[in-house]
Amino acid sequence: MSKKNNIITIICSIFLLLIFIGAAFAYFGTFTEDVSNKLEVNITIDEGSESIFVSSGVDLELTVPARNMTEFVAGNEDMTTSNSTLLNVTLTSGSLNVTSTCTYDIAFEYASDSSIYGQSPTTVTDALQKEFTLTMTGSSGTNNYETEKNFNYDTSDGWTSKTANINEKKVIVSGATISDTSTTGTTKSWNIAFKFYNLTIDQNQLAGKTFKGTFYVENVNCSNSA
Repeated sequence: MSKKNNIITIICSIFLLLIFIGAAFAYFGTFTEDVSNKLEVNITIDEGSESIFVSSGVDLELTVPARNMTEFVAGNEDMTTSNSTLLNVTLTSGSLNVTSTCTYDIAFEYASDSSIYGQSPTTVTDALQKEFTLTMTGSSGTNNYETEKNFNYDTSDGWTSKTANINEKKVIVSGATISDTSTTGTTKSWNIAFKFYNLTIDQNQLAGKTFKGTFYVENVNCSNSA
């Protein structure tokens, strides 16, 4: 074999070795999660007391730099760099003599142009391990994500399939309550925290994916009592 052929063989071997090493990475690329909520709901419960219910939120972005997603740190490691925001719900009774109480649900709805975790082609890498998780902590209600678990799209787990009117959607908290007897108002804050975990298995189906949508309040029912 000529010297030239030997050099070509060595170069090809190095190239194949680099491909093998790259394939061993749990994930390579930039994973970005963008959740934004901008919602205000004003409800006058009673003309006399002028009670007002308002919900509002702030933007959330979660990015996992590619440099962190290597085989050297893989192993169900939390790789988030920014992962939480607050959804604030405020109720003002408008009178010291009236107690206003509201019940409400908190829902998440994917944006129409978003990738959806758990829906083909963005499949779950391993349902037995943490990968893309949500935790929502607050004061009351039936909370489906009070403890951390995978944010996996599954119609058997409460997700609503896309229709002409809505995108993929899930009620995160149902039957939450808030009460106020003041003219200054009461605020309840819900902490929303997403995390992405680097596993020891191939997660490349998430490469370059962006997950985005809106957390918002719905099904608001309010009443007053003396």
